[in-house]
Amino acid sequence: MAATAPRRRIELDSLDMAWKVTGGDAYIVAEPAAGSGLPRGTETLARIGHDGVVVGVTAGEFCNLVRVNLEATPNARLTPVDPLALARACARDNGHGVARVMELVRQLAISINSEIPAARVSKMLKPGSNFTLPGGFACSALEECWFTFEEGSCRYGGDHEIGKLKPGGVYPLCGNLWIEVQERTRLVVLATARLSEAGRFFPALAGFSQLVMQACCERFSASDIKQFVQLARSVQHRRERFAKTLEQGASIVERDGAVVPTMDLPLSETLRLITSAQGMTLEEPPRLADSREAQLEDILGHNGIFSRTVALQGQWFENDCGPLLGWLDAGNGQSSPVALLPRSSGGYTLTNPEDGLLLPLTEELAQRLDAEGLQLYVPLPTGQLSPLKLMQHSLKGRNRDLITVGVMGILGGLMGFAVPVGTALVVDSVIPSGQLGLLGQIVAGLVMLAIGGAVFELVKGLAMLRVESMAQVSLQSGVFGRLLRLPPGFFNKFSSGDLANRAMAVDGIRQRLSGAVLTTLLSSLFALANIGLLLVYSWQLAVVVTGILLLTGLGAWLGVKSQMRMQLSMQNVIGKLAGFELEMILGINKLRAAGSESNAFARWMLMFSELRKLSYGIGKGMAAMLCFSEILPLFATLCVFSTLMLTGLFAELSLGSFLGFNAAMGQLTMAVGSLASLAFSLMFITPMYQRARPILETPPETHKALESPGELKGRVEVSNVRFRYEGAQSWALCGVSLRAEPGELVAIVGESGSGKSTLLKLLLGFYEPLAGAVLYDGKDLARLDKGRVRRQIGAVIQNGELIQGNVFFNIMGARGGDEDDAWEAARLAAVDEDIRAMPMGMQTFVPHGGGTFSGGQKQRIMIARALAKRPVVVFMDEATSNLDNVSQAKVMENIKRMHATRVVIAHRLSTIQEADRIYVMRGGAVVEEGDYTSLMKAGGLFSCLAARQKI
Repeated sequence: MAATAPRRRIELDSLDMAWKVTGGDAYIVAEPAAGSGLPRGTETLARIGHDGVVVGVTAGEFCNLVRVNLEATPNARLTPVDPLALARACARDNGHGVARVMELVRQLAISINSEIPAARVSKMLKPGSNFTLPGGFACSALEECWFTFEEGSCRYGGDHEIGKLKPGGVYPLCGNLWIEVQERTRLVVLATARLSEAGRFFPALAGFSQLVMQACCERFSASDIKQFVQLARSVQHRRERFAKTLEQGASIVERDGAVVPTMDLPLSETLRLITSAQGMTLEEPPRLADSREAQLEDILGHNGIFSRTVALQGQWFENDCGPLLGWLDAGNGQSSPVALLPRSSGGYTLTNPEDGLLLPLTEELAQRLDAEGLQLYVPLPTGQLSPLKLMQHSLKGRNRDLITVGVMGILGGLMGFAVPVGTALVVDSVIPSGQLGLLGQIVAGLVMLAIGGAVFELVKGLAMLRVESMAQVSLQSGVFGRLLRLPPGFFNKFSSGDLANRAMAVDGIRQRLSGAVLTTLLSSLFALANIGLLLVYSWQLAVVVTGILLLTGLGAWLGVKSQMRMQLSMQNVIGKLAGFELEMILGINKLRAAGSESNAFARWMLMFSELRKLSYGIGKGMAAMLCFSEILPLFATLCVFSTLMLTGLFAELSLGSFLGFNAAMGQLTMAVGSLASLAFSLMFITPMYQRARPILETPPETHKALESPGELKGRVEVSNVRFRYEGAQSWALCGVSLRAEPGELVAIVGESGSGKSTLLKLLLGFYEPLAGAVLYDGKDLARLDKGRVRRQIGAVIQNGELIQGNVFFNIMGARGGDEDDAWEAARLAAVDEDIRAMPMGMQTFVPHGGGTFSGGQKQRIMIARALAKRPVVVFMDEATSNLDNVSQAKVMENIKRMHATRVVIAHRLSTIQEADRIYVMRGGAVVEEGDYTSLMKAGGLFSCLAARQKI
């Protein structure tokens, strides 16, 4: 077919004609059709360069609304081509023709979605695979492919109004396209070459062009109503502001002076019931998302609550596992959130706020629950936390058990009066009168009291076991949750071992203030009531005994006071020693390589000797107290006998009264001895609390008053940032500014100490700038919820380490996901083949620090960990320094295909030759900016760095 003369404009109104472009460029341009009622305007849908092909593009069913024209530049030549002949040629030329047509598809895809895939994209499709995905999933593809589905519902994601895709159609996934699965759908993913071989490629392209036309019509319509939308939003804003003002005015007459937020969602009400049972008041986040999973994340994150998935198997509801969040099958494939609350009489109660049901959890009802539930861990209270407040937090919800312990302790204390009273009665009345029947009654009574005392002790012990086990879980989870929310700068102040010792000090306080303390205190206080019996028998002897006990208490107080300082010093030495020992264990290979074992041992022995000296001094004090406790009863008895002999009180006391007095005095002295021992035990609390104070008093990162970042688009900016570390005189960063647009590769280079890693810490929100701002999508990071920002970021930091566990846990962590997701992340990091060659694949054991893995394997596994959550922004600090050039290129290419914004800190300049922009730093400031070629030509610092590496 002969070539026609050059034409400037051709209307694409038929699928029976295709065009080949030679010699210049041609543009596919859409404009509203005459009489369509749409506002005037044009939109360029694609630019076709030399040797490009235009096929399958037409207005089709939208011809009454929009016209599509092919406009050529003066030097371009348009040659008509038969579409059928083009299809046959594409099937024969090993994909070269298809590749030219796919360039057209990629450009048309921008009309559907011009932004990078959303952060919530959780599945990367690949040709030749089939997936059945539940509703709520978002999918993209690492390489160009097509997909189809017969049942279910899905749509293209992005800021457009294209509705559901029709089942049976074939749709592309390339460029920025991604899809949302709206209900359970089975996707079949096809390669472009296979689609062409089956003769379905060009019909699929024609169908896709109709979606492009629909999106184009919507944009024309949107431009006409843009001012109306802006006006409507303004009116809505004024209404919301007025309603808020009225709400604040109404709160003036409230008794507590505050407006109580209401949460009508069933999930929120269920969580309110569960946290209320744990002694916490749930707060409503500023706004809730639409999906259940996002709502749950919003509410828990806003209130600082951690959660853990638990398996509801077997007869779990017969045991007290604490309050749980469950999901009850409501039929039609739906489930309702329910609160599973333990009952005081045993078992569980199921509460469903959606329909108001409150039912005992039977085995039949338990079978309707999902196999997994959620255990919630409430955070430590904010503000100053004293040991008493810590105990109050850990004992929330255990009132019934605490009352049981108290009542049993009181009854046990009252029973203590029976021995001295019974002894006096037997000796004074029963034996002289020979009343054997009364003696038998007294003996039987004492036996019954002994049995009752044993029962009381058993009940009290079981109650205390429940209290201590739940208190330990509550307190330790609260402390660990507080640690996870402390600002990153806090961890620079302590070694790992010392910090672990400080965290465990809180549980040490709990152990000291455990049920044994309450039991000893109650029994001792009731034993002190024996003073009343002493006064009844002989007030003179009672005064003597009381004086002895007061002197004993004074001595115990002086002993505790003298030991307190030594205890605090010993706890500090224990923390330092723990930190040093951990460092030595982790660095044992470096010690051996340097031949410094003797130096390390000498330093350890110095600290250990100091610890032994302090421990010996404290041990002497404890031994003196123990000796004193053993001597006290004998000393009291000696004083009583001496008083009897010197004052002649023998004549006034009967034998029974004396024996009763002696029995009561024995119980009293034992109680005082127990209290003295308890005081020595409690003296550990103050040093432990001093150790834990930095953890308890440092304000954690809070997100309640911060703005949600939403779904990040990938735009990162640093604006005139100045920063220096606490206590430092010089600036670590001085007026640094840089930017990275969505999908760009931006590199930061410079000599060691130029501030590159410090800048990364500010980008991640580990520190806040003293001046300037770090912006994500134009929003100041200081005002954003940093946790939500970091969940959309992947970071590989310098000197990162693997976590002890297995390869799967190192990649996926606790975020969920299956092995398929882990393998996909491993493939992106080019470490999948290495893992397959390992003995147990994903389950291969990883020691602490990954000592059995090579440096390159460790780096690629850490890269896979960062990419597993499909981040919008990826930060890499020397992340490929241990990789060879081939592996490095493969990793960088895979990350590029994810359409993520990449900010790379690198010393090896071969990593960044394709960077869109390079920032060169020196002395905490950016001194050069540009791409690789321009910076090399400039002959500045960057070219000097590159020259050193070439040498």
